[in-house]
Amino acid sequence: METITLKVQSKHFKFFLELIQKFNFVEVVKKEENIEEYVPRTTEQLEADFRSAMQSVKLHREGKIKLKSLKEVLDEIPD
Repeated sequence: METITLKVQSKHFKFFLELIQKFNFVEVVKKEENIEEYVPRTTEQLEADFRSAMQSVKLHREGKIKLKSLKEVLDEIPD
């Protein structure tokens, strides 16, 4: 049996997975979990996120909270 890796656009992932599983000669070895369709954020959501981030920066500068370093954030990103 041969193995290939495919990258499929998120918006077509569910359809492609359903389609490919219909073939009896194909085995899905690994599928990504929690794939959701991309939904653009509204201006209001972006503004709320920005306000929240600025509040966190303010609290950090006042010594009330500790923010993660860039290295800590980057280390959380899966390979």
